[in-house]
Amino acid sequence: MPVKDSDLQPVTDLKMVQRYLKYGLEFHEILSCVLEEGGLRFEAQLCSIDEPTLTLELEINEESFAKFDSNSLGSIDQAQGGVRFSYSVNEATFYVHGKIQRRHSRRVALRADMPMYKLQRRDSLRIKVLESHRASVKLGSSTLPLFDISAGGISVVVPIAQEKIYRQQQAFPGSVLHFVDKEFKVDLEVKNVLSHSKEGLRVKVGFRFKALPAAIEQLIAREAYLQTHKIWSRWL
Repeated sequence: MPVKDSDLQPVTDLKMVQRYLKYGLEFHEILSCVLEEGGLRFEAQLCSIDEPTLTLELEINEESFAKFDSNSLGSIDQAQGGVRFSYSVNEATFYVHGKIQRRHSRRVALRADMPMYKLQRRDSLRIKVLESHRASVKLGSSTLPLFDISAGGISVVVPIAQEKIYRQQQAFPGSVLHFVDKEFKVDLEVKNVLSHSKEGLRVKVGFRFKALPAAIEQLIAREAYLQTHKIWSRWL
């Protein structure tokens, strides 16, 4: 299923928010952060929590900090719109909005806002393929646009006349996948074939990856992160 608004659950109970933040602290999770104004992105680690006030202290990681110039640091110091960050624990991802209070070198203090949002999925997060992704797959002699993609697989939509071409568990080794200006060779297997229109004129063919290069898994994760943040930010 593609990521959608209903996948994001607002957490409004203060004790639960405190508990979920402590998960990030105790498990030393990496926080993916973005400033609302200017879109500056960086990674950080949660160092401490003042639970009654939800005041957090973050430490920007060395790699992110080394890339900052004076304008980047000024953006953090003068952040008016606040910062959004997310982190994952097991099968759940948590999204938090906060206002920066102060910065000293790599250390940043911010006050988290209520509510936080929780995304919990048991399967791979499937994202809607956009025109900007320039995504397609070559299956044999046919090149088809992607309908959606996840770390688990892809799907395409074809006319019902082509349904017999794709049988369950049929293998397509050495297929060529294009995604965000990158090209990868992947081995695919047909997972299912489902009706995709009320008129019954088109079907959606789902494929699972037999082996997925780490580079494309990182690209998919990045795009899923960006899409989820866009949905979440509409609620703030």
